Amino acid sequence: MIFLCEEHFDFEMRQGDFKNVEQTLTHEMIHWIDSIDGKDLTNTEALFKSELRAATLSGQCLDGYSGENELFKKIFNHSQGFNFSGSN
Repeated sequence: MIFLCEEHFDFEMRQGDFKNVEQTLTHEMIHWIDSIDGKDLTNTEALFKSELRAATLSGQCLDGYSGENELFKKIFNHSQGFNFSGSN
């Protein structure tokens, strides 16, 4: 079940702008899909990956697809040896 706080989106929705609501709902649905797909979101590494998927696929982090995001470059380019413990 996904709960959204109406007060957070009220002004935008009254103006006819549903982009933030759509992005937030999509973001949370990606977490839901990850959880029913068997990913253990209590595990930090799995949650980190789920957050990356949710941010990029929901449109909240648009520069992830253009290759301009330095963190994504490190994560997706395995040859740089990025690890999830924070030390490279």
